[in-house]
Amino acid sequence: MRGAGGRGPDLELGEWLRTQRRARGWAVWEMARQLREAGRGSGDPNVPRIEAIGRNIRRWEGGVGGVSERYRLYYCKALGIGPAEFGPATVQRQVRAGVLSAAGRQWVAAVLGDVRDGLRDDAKRCEARAEQVAADPVRSALCRGQAHGLALAAAHIDATVSGTILA
Repeated sequence: MRGAGGRGPDLELGEWLRTQRRARGWAVWEMARQLREAGRGSGDPNVPRIEAIGRNIRRWEGGVGGVSERYRLYYCKALGIGPAEFGPATVQRQVRAGVLSAAGRQWVAAVLGDVRDGLRDDAKRCEARAEQVAADPVRSALCRGQAHGLALAAAHIDATVSGTILA
C-alpha cells in the first residue's frame, strides 16, 4: 500500500523529505524557493511558481505520489547532497561495490555510458529542433523542455556511475 495510511516507499520518502527540510529549519515555502532556485540554476526555464511547488512538497511529504527525477535532482542540489544519497536507505537504489565484481562494475558503467551518450545526442537533436520551430513558441518550448530533461537524465547517469558504481 502506498501513500496515506500505508508504510510504502512513497510514505517513507515523504518522511525523509520532511526530516531533511526540518533539519535545515526550512518552512515548506522556503523548501519550495530552494527547489525553484535549484531548477533555475540548472537552466530549467519552466520551473513552476513557489506556490505550486509548495503544494507538491506537501503531497510528497504526505506520501502521496512519487517525486519525479527532475525534482529529485533539484532536491539534491538544494540539500547539497549527491543523487546516491537521496532518500531513506530503503528507497536508495545503489549498486554497492561489494555486489558486483570490478569487471561487472566496469560493464555496467560502459552500458550506462552508452545510454548517457544516447541521451546527450537526443538532447542535441531536440535543441536543434527547437531552433527549427522557433517561430512557434509553444513547440519550441516543448522541444527545449525535452532537451533539458534528457540532459538532466544524462547528468544523473554520470553522477550515479561515478558516485556508486565505480566507487
